[in-house]
Amino acid sequence: MPADGLRRSRIRRGLTQSQLAELVGIHRNSVQNLERGITRRVAPALAAALAKALNVTVDELELRIRPAAPASIRMRQLTPEHRTVVEELLTLEPEDFEFVRKTIGNLRERNAQRPAPKSGRRQRR
Repeated sequence: MPADGLRRSRIRRGLTQSQLAELVGIHRNSVQNLERGITRRVAPALAAALAKALNVTVDELELRIRPAAPASIRMRQLTPEHRTVVEELLTLEPEDFEFVRKTIGNLRERNAQRPAPKSGRRQRR
């Protein structure tokens, strides 16, 4: 079966399909469909959330990951490294996400207080 790793990992962790679904924030039928191979490909964010809930790597789940569809033109302009960071942000616990959000706000505020560069182009550090 395509998602045997998901089923094995769930059972090893001692979770029912319903419990795993609740941890990840999806319906139990979604977990069932993944394990049966009815749902053939999953979004990277869902695969990451499942792996995190089961304390395994995405590869261990043996899921087929569909390519991430950029949400906007700006997303398409991101480098692979930037996209990786965005994917990681999607898997953070709420308190960790809030910490990152505040840190970005502090950086934005600090940069706003700096004098503007003399040329028309922004200076790089």
